[in-house]
Amino acid sequence: MDSSRTASPSSPGARRAGTAELFTAARDGDKRAFDELVEVLSPLLWHVVRAQGLDHQLSQDVVQTTWLSLVRDMHTIRNPRALAGWLVTTAK
Repeated sequence: MDSSRTASPSSPGARRAGTAELFTAARDGDKRAFDELVEVLSPLLWHVVRAQGLDHQLSQDVVQTTWLSLVRDMHTIRNPRALAGWLVTTAK
């Protein structure tokens, strides 16, 4: 394999793969993996909801509701690499 084509740890492809692995572990019941997903992807959700013009309190509610939706519906996400898109769409 050509190592020059391997994604660096900070590249978007590597982050997607990392979050996909965390999501799979979380879906399988790993609470630490879920906590790490929240830590890694919450800033993205905050950016999305604040860009919609919501105030701080309402933004906090939307981000929390989005994570609760994931807990409820994570079994419906077939492609773990689609997690960030699913979260953004849900937050909007």
